[in-house]
Amino acid sequence: MTPKTIVRNLFETTITPRLARLGFAYVPTRFAFRRQSAGFQQQITITLSHRNTRESIRFWSAFNVASRRYDEWLRAQGRPPHQGFLGGCMDWNIPGWCPPDDPETSFDCSSPARREAVLDDWFRRCVSVGLPYLDELSSWDGLAADLVRGRWHWDRAADFYLIAGRPRQAVETLVRGIEELQSRDYDCPEHAAPALVQKRRRQALERDRAIAGFRARMASLAAGGPSTAGDEFHTSLEEADR
Repeated sequence: MTPKTIVRNLFETTITPRLARLGFAYVPTRFAFRRQSAGFQQQITITLSHRNTRESIRFWSAFNVASRRYDEWLRAQGRPPHQGFLGGCMDWNIPGWCPPDDPETSFDCSSPARREAVLDDWFRRCVSVGLPYLDELSSWDGLAADLVRGRWHWDRAADFYLIAGRPRQAVETLVRGIEELQSRDYDCPEHAAPALVQKRRRQALERDRAIAGFRARMASLAAGGPSTAGDEFHTSLEEADR
């Protein structure tokens, strides 16, 4: 059997029944597991190393959350849809996933004698760390807080706070985003290579455009723009979930 077949068979026979008891449906075309939670879709995706051989078989996983409601909210404002995961990361980036004495970022299924133990280890981490992380992300506040902790996608975090009906937190997030972007120095040393100079100039331009966009959004919020739409949308979501 190929490495892909070996890992798939292990998950289908060992993990799929366990996750099914927790509400997850197996999606074989994506080698993933999905369940619905409070209007959000939680997904666990299994990825095999492209360097796998018959003698070396490794895999890892990703934990992500999606919701069609974000695209609905964007369309209501005349903005293009996002069409993707709203939050999540690879398993090794989830706080608490990796034991302090184990820096490995993948699971080794090379030895047939150890495969059952490896799958048990993955499932234990999934239940104790991965699923609580997905549950944390399955709210607009949780999604926003996760992006703020990661110090990226500040504009999307502000969107999530608006949907949650928290315009003040949205503004505070945009302010922090501006501060973060302004701290990025793209100046080049003297006699830098032309390619580096061009790259830094492009990065500085993108930074300045992002800052201008954040300031424009803050002005719109101050004028009573999208914050009102966010409050109304939040109320409609609460009513839909009852």
